[in-house]
Amino acid sequence: MTRRSQMELYIDILKAVADGRQKPTHIMYRANLSWTRLKRHLDFLVSQDLLIRTDSDETVIFSMTPKGKEVLGYYRKIEGELYNKKRFFPLRFMFTIGRIDNTFHSFKESKISFSSSVGRFIFSFI
Repeated sequence: MTRRSQMELYIDILKAVADGRQKPTHIMYRANLSWTRLKRHLDFLVSQDLLIRTDSDETVIFSMTPKGKEVLGYYRKIEGELYNKKRFFPLRFMFTIGRIDNTFHSFKESKISFSSSVGRFIFSFI
């Protein structure tokens, strides 16, 4: 089990608040932190103007600032570039089945097409 860096802890807290967790105990459970560590990290994020602390009657609520949303957006963009590998699909390939008497048998040509966020793909089975 690896330990999280300070930045990962801050990002986990920002993600919890962005997901709608506003009360400290909800943030604590979502970010998987102890109460003392959570309080220290929340104070830091408030001091950096990434979160806003609102005290009302008996409840404390945290919400994201525009700067906090921007930081979380940058992190998600970097995370997407580092960890989500784009898949490359060939546009045309041979689809061969079975081997009978040392010869390969193929189906007739058929096409399958679909669209994704990367682009439109057409597969030809020859």
